[in-house]
Amino acid sequence: LAEGGTLIVEPWLERVLDSFAGSPEFVEMLFAEARANARLTHPNIVQTFDVGMNNSVAYILMEYVRGPDLKKLMNQLKRTGKALPAPHAMRLVADAASGLHYAHSYVDPTGKPHPMVHRDVSPHNILVSLDGAIKLSDFGIAKVVGEAGHTATGTFKGKVMYVSPEAIAGLPIDARHDVFSLGVTLFELLTGQLPFKRES
Repeated sequence: LAEGGTLIVEPWLERVLDSFAGSPEFVEMLFAEARANARLTHPNIVQTFDVGMNNSVAYILMEYVRGPDLKKLMNQLKRTGKALPAPHAMRLVADAASGLHYAHSYVDPTGKPHPMVHRDVSPHNILVSLDGAIKLSDFGIAKVVGEAGHTATGTFKGKVMYVSPEAIAGLPIDARHDVFSLGVTLFELLTGQLPFKRES
């Protein structure tokens, strides 16, 4: 919506579940990550506007995207026996890659690099707006390279079917982890199945 030449973006409020609201460590982790995410302003990334506390409940105020996530779109296509044409799939993934590249190479206004790894790239976190825009969402577990993280040693964050072998092995990860996950997403988008068969 435009008003007086200004773009009006509808906000979306996400709050901490009651089961985590009483954990100061969890709330601080949420705030630290949300502050990092708020740095990112790109057409292919869901924007974070504000973080704070309201009645002792932590919240994040972010851009609301009208439309499904890619996983829901893929499931709907599968149910109807249809497939997304390859050029559309490539365009969709290219737009998501553009947002990732911006995060991976982010430089703050002072010129200091703050590259960020998303760590949870999957069809669930790629939103397809009704006007055709592609938005990466859920940078909630993103890691700013060179800054202290919150992941315990030997653990990984993300969805197991999309994470890189390095992450599963508990090794340090970088931007290549996100590229791997986006590659798995593209494979699934084009073939209707995941590339790896696993017992667990």
